Amino acid sequence: MPDGRVCPDQFRGYLWKWTNYIKGYQKRWFVLANGLLSYYRSPAEMNHTCRGTINLAGAFIDTVDSCSFVVNGGSQVWHLRAGSEIERQRWVTALELAKAKSIKNLASDDDSDSDSEEEITIKVIGSKLDDLTISNNLVNNHGGALQKAISDYVERKSQTNVEKKNKESKEQSLKLINEKAQLFRITSNAMMTACADFLELAKTYEKKFSRLINVERGKRLRLEETVETLAKQHIQLERACEIEKVKESYKSVAHLENPENPNILPLGVSSRDEGSEEEDDHFEDAISDLPEHFSTNNETNFMTENFEEDSLSANDNSSVDLTLQQPKYFMDTEIKRAHSDQAISDVKPSGHKRWLSEDVTAGSFGALEVNKGKYRTHIKNRPNVNLNLWSIMKNCIGKELTKIPMPVNFNEPLSMTQRLTEELEYSDLLDRAACCENSLEQICYIAAFSISCYASTAVRTGKPFNPLLGETYECDRNEDLGWQSLAEQVSHHPPSLAHHAEGRGWTLWQNFTMSSKFRGKYLLVSPIGTAHCKFAKSGNHYTWKKVTTTVNNIIVGKLWIDQSGEMDIINHTTGEKCNLKYHSYSYFSRDVPKRVTGCVFDKNNVTRYVLSGIWDQKVDCAKVIYKEPNIGNGKQPQGMPTSKSSNPNTLPSQLLWAKKPLPGAKLMYYFSEFTCSLNQEEKNVCPTDSRFRPDIRLMEQQNFDEANTVKLALEENQRLRRRQRDSDAQIAGQEGHVCETYKPTWFEYTEDEQSPDVGIYVYKGGYWEAKVKQDWSHCPDIYTTSSSSVAL
Repeated sequence: MPDGRVCPDQFRGYLWKWTNYIKGYQKRWFVLANGLLSYYRSPAEMNHTCRGTINLAGAFIDTVDSCSFVVNGGSQVWHLRAGSEIERQRWVTALELAKAKSIKNLASDDDSDSDSEEEITIKVIGSKLDDLTISNNLVNNHGGALQKAISDYVERKSQTNVEKKNKESKEQSLKLINEKAQLFRITSNAMMTACADFLELAKTYEKKFSRLINVERGKRLRLEETVETLAKQHIQLERACEIEKVKESYKSVAHLENPENPNILPLGVSSRDEGSEEEDDHFEDAISDLPEHFSTNNETNFMTENFEEDSLSANDNSSVDLTLQQPKYFMDTEIKRAHSDQAISDVKPSGHKRWLSEDVTAGSFGALEVNKGKYRTHIKNRPNVNLNLWSIMKNCIGKELTKIPMPVNFNEPLSMTQRLTEELEYSDLLDRAACCENSLEQICYIAAFSISCYASTAVRTGKPFNPLLGETYECDRNEDLGWQSLAEQVSHHPPSLAHHAEGRGWTLWQNFTMSSKFRGKYLLVSPIGTAHCKFAKSGNHYTWKKVTTTVNNIIVGKLWIDQSGEMDIINHTTGEKCNLKYHSYSYFSRDVPKRVTGCVFDKNNVTRYVLSGIWDQKVDCAKVIYKEPNIGNGKQPQGMPTSKSSNPNTLPSQLLWAKKPLPGAKLMYYFSEFTCSLNQEEKNVCPTDSRFRPDIRLMEQQNFDEANTVKLALEENQRLRRRQRDSDAQIAGQEGHVCETYKPTWFEYTEDEQSPDVGIYVYKGGYWEAKVKQDWSHCPDIYTTSSSSVAL
């Protein structure tokens, strides 16, 4: 082997090996190869007799003194000695390199059979890179030792005055420096060898990597074409199914009107699909009847969507279906049928016993006069806008979904602040809960209210606009519904929304944000935040959290959403609780889709009520009865149903909540009458109110192009404001000052009284007083689109 060079793959030479106390150290020939250290009496024995071998993968190497070192292989221990410290260091370095390489090869042996050529190449390069790293560490260590020896020599030379001592010290220091220099030269040569090997390997595989990149680029292009073709075929199948379904419906009607010739279809219905190939590349906004269990419910979809700058998420992939032009009389028939179904659901069987308080079931506020003329009940119909969805989707490949801005075509003309306020549409459930004398009955109404928050999710395919930082929304319905509400976007990274509402004897507040996990075919959206509700009369304080939303068919197919998971509603005052289970959809299950069930437990964990229903339609409640109703000791009698009982004895069920009919909602983004009123223009509200947001107003007026332009300008101005705040904070830090971070206008961050370890934004007051005075001087300007007048 060349002088001073360390080759970790093969190293050989003479060393002195300890044998026994009689013979002492004996000279032996050692060979290091392939992670194995073997020895022979002489090089001539290499072809026939090996005296011993140690696998370095599990060995320990330790230096004893300047010339001796130990190799411990577990079953055998070798005490070795080199001729000099330099020779010893050569061997130790070679052994350490071989050991590191052997351990890595051992770890990858299990996968070696299945490794592709590309993987093997990467492993070889990685191995060489590891050798280079180890050599670099050795060079640093020995270089430091050499530098220290030189520094000691210079220091002794300057401090020694006696000539004899100076001469002896000088010779000793020079000898030490020479030894350290030799060690440094050895490790440097080893590093040079490793660098040369790595460079040679990199040059060898440069062309191969270029070829692999080109192959992968071609595969990606073919994948894009395949997915595009699959999407077109899927749309064609959906179009054919929808047309066949409509034709069958019309044939049924035609058969009733003209039994002699039932094949005659009403005017406007074609007997074949007339879509051209050119239209296959366009996805149009849908006005279609989906199967109930595949309806595109996007509540948590957009209840949970606060990605940066209205970015693409699962909810951005809103379902876009084939538009079917239906005759007016057929749509009227559906509306009448909806009214009829609602009328049927409102009829209670005569045999059902009323077990809830009479004043509650009758509605304590039913006699209040409602000023219906003040609020609008309709908005402009949603236009049928052609949109090339594939042109957007193919640009998303390889990019982070949350960073892709989407056009307003995928939105609905509401902000997330308004969407969260929409949960109060069925606030009468809270009014009834406030009148309950029994806390167990009260928690039943709280459960019904938490379920009603998902009422609009089954058919809403548009996503709400992400609020700008500081955006607010007030909704004062004291005159008719008896409550007032305020919401504010309190944080943008991470996005967080705070909401506070006060009604007749109740107060509701909540924070809302979300986390998401993309699983390829579907997206899991987990809401983060707790909802609180407190009643003034009883002092009962309830909390609950929203369930998980699964957004299915993200890439190909009709987007549909399922709610699943468990929700615990806890009365922190009495210790009672309600457990609700949202059953996930299963193709093989015979249960009704979108089913929700639950039980109400008292403080002794005894089941008192059972709940059941469909989370976007209705909720029923039944009281549990027992053979021995008197439970004084808190223990359940023998045979008493528990939360795990599959068939408890109950009284006849009673309807707690049913969804209101939505006549004509198909053409208005599936908005209810209450939802239509949320973005109605109103005077004297805060300048940051969502009603003043120009892109939402333009979209509502069907000016989509200008809405897209304004939306981008608003988002860019928000980025400018954030960069300015970051710059101010950096300058203040350099000057030694503390720069305050962004603080919301109407909410403040504090500890959650029910969860001290968790923070929550709560309403700090002052909004309604400022509205009376019309003093909005401390509110930011967030809707200015001119860059020269951006308020910071």
